[in-house]
Amino acid sequence: MTTFDAFADAKEYRFNKIVLVHSASAAYIELPIDTSCAILGGNNNGKTSLLHAFLLFLLPEVNFNDCGSKFGFQSNGKEHSGIESFKYYFPSPDSYIILEATNPKHTFCVVLHQSKDQLGYGRIAVPKPYAEIEHLFWDKQNPANAGEGAPRFDIGFTDVQKALLDLGGSKQIHRSDLREQLYNRVQVGRIDTQYCLVPLGNVSDSSIAALKTLLQLSAGLLPKGNGLAKAVASVISSSMSSSKDKSEIDFERIQEEREELRGKQDHIQRLKNHKPTWNSLTTECDKYASLKTKVTNDLRLLFQKALNQQAYHSTVTAENGEQLQSISEKIEGLRKERTLLNNEFRAVEISLGVASETKKTASEKVELAEKTLSSTTPVVQSSSPQAVIDYLTDYKQEREQRLIDLQDIDSARTRLRNSIARQKEINDQIDNLETLLKSDTGLLDQLDGQTGALIYSVNSNFSSVPALNDLSVIEACRHFATCKYSKTGT
Repeated sequence: MTTFDAFADAKEYRFNKIVLVHSASAAYIELPIDTSCAILGGNNNGKTSLLHAFLLFLLPEVNFNDCGSKFGFQSNGKEHSGIESFKYYFPSPDSYIILEATNPKHTFCVVLHQSKDQLGYGRIAVPKPYAEIEHLFWDKQNPANAGEGAPRFDIGFTDVQKALLDLGGSKQIHRSDLREQLYNRVQVGRIDTQYCLVPLGNVSDSSIAALKTLLQLSAGLLPKGNGLAKAVASVISSSMSSSKDKSEIDFERIQEEREELRGKQDHIQRLKNHKPTWNSLTTECDKYASLKTKVTNDLRLLFQKALNQQAYHSTVTAENGEQLQSISEKIEGLRKERTLLNNEFRAVEISLGVASETKKTASEKVELAEKTLSSTTPVVQSSSPQAVIDYLTDYKQEREQRLIDLQDIDSARTRLRNSIARQKEINDQIDNLETLLKSDTGLLDQLDGQTGALIYSVNSNFSSVPALNDLSVIEACRHFATCKYSKTGT
């Protein structure tokens, strides 16, 4: 297969868009390339450099060392050095260039980023379209740029790399592996070909050199005048090299395909051998599915019945609750009514008792009145009740006045007796005092010798105290002397 034959299925391999983040003197560029596109701008504004960025994806390189030989970046006849190209495309750790592409397997993205190697850049291939990873590079919710959003400044390379790997991405590190990953057409069962960008029939140095020459020609990187001739010569050289190695390459591919077909045949045979088992399993699965459906329906029916029963019981419980509440209220009302009746009954009993006592008292009064009438009738000389009442009233007033007079006489007599007794007591005291004044005896003479000596030792002024006719004082002095002697022990 020649280099030209490799492009027979080129329509299945295409590039959709290229995105630059903090790269090529721009904060963010998203350029669709699956349709016709015109790039307008003044000189030295980066139009050509934007096209040169495709070489970073399509050539199996990992750094800008020997940049002139690898890429041949130039503008206005001046070739750019590796350090200039590196600082232009990857000026910071947050610089990214993303290519969205499609091959027969899927649509995917290749993300280029600054690496730790000298003037190096790395690759992460992600099996997702750019729309699913755009949030890592562009914030659509940001109101900047007339509501179109803004680049992400709040997420670093470490978080971006982790997010891409979590989405099934893989790193493309080694240059030798890049040749196979970039140029081997997609093949069933070969994971290393799922990110193929340019399918080459023969992945050889001559084929890659021819592709590089064509890319440089399309990007305007070949010298003017002989650029086209050089490109045609590279393609012819690649075709001749492919013809020389064709038999060998074809035999190897045939052997690979033969082994692949044999494996598929063995797999088909195993499937045929297990067909009865598979049919039996399918039948059992159908039975299981049918039984599961029946059980599910039964469970749904039972669940619905349970819900109905629950609703019924809830209704009955609510009704019974209302009836019970009503009965409880009636019982409480009857209890209160019984309490009131009991209180009324007690009040009636008390009233009956009071009435009985009143009746008894009235009977006694009537009996007394009858006796009074019978006893006073001869005196009053009349049987008229009013006459008897008038007589008794006068008699009562007369007796009350008599009682008051008697009480006054008794009170006067009592006061007189008390006055006579008090006068006698005072006279006795006067006589005693006169007797003591006339005598030469003192208080100490009224005491025994020991008590008098003790009293005198306490205060010598007691010798001038006259004798007293008060036994309580003498007794107090004796008691004092007894307490004193008991404390001193003498």
